[in-house]
Amino acid sequence: MLSLEEQKNKIKKGFWESFLISGLFIFFAVILLFKEEDILSTLILSIGMLGIVFGVLHFPLYFRLPRETRIYSNDLTKGLVFVLFGGIAILKNDLLVDMATIVIGAYLIYKNANRIQLCLNFDDGTDHYWKYLACFSVVAIFLGILILLNPFSNIPISMVLSVCVIASEGISIIQTIAMMVGIRRNHGKSEEKK
Repeated sequence: MLSLEEQKNKIKKGFWESFLISGLFIFFAVILLFKEEDILSTLILSIGMLGIVFGVLHFPLYFRLPRETRIYSNDLTKGLVFVLFGGIAILKNDLLVDMATIVIGAYLIYKNANRIQLCLNFDDGTDHYWKYLACFSVVAIFLGILILLNPFSNIPISMVLSVCVIASEGISIIQTIAMMVGIRRNHGKSEEKK
């Protein structure tokens, strides 16, 4: 189990990664907003081809390792999974296009449930800062559920997906900045107590 300080360091390391992922999701959603499902199919095909390339590149990495260090490497497994996913993405593209909305909705729910947990872990009860951030995550979870349920039958799912992803990832960027400010603020308070 990670201590509070280890959690803070882990979040700091993931700061830029979170921005990058949110930026990519927003970029994807904006393109999807204008190109609808054609772009989704092309994107999955491209990812499938990249998966095969990355998978094939992982095989030699594994076999080049000395025999005694192969036990610590997962390059062979990664290679097999990448090639398998790439093949499925190319051969069953329509299936993955249909599953994309489910995966994206589930990802948004999972990501923001983790953020709620982080907010609860950092909340020291002295101010409402972390509670507000947790409320933003609840809104983003609602957007993920909206993607999964799609109650707007007369609006194309690509439109619902795009709007919800843009809103959720916009919230994510704001939260990431606010969490870093909150962590620094809490770290300053703990330094003053010493």
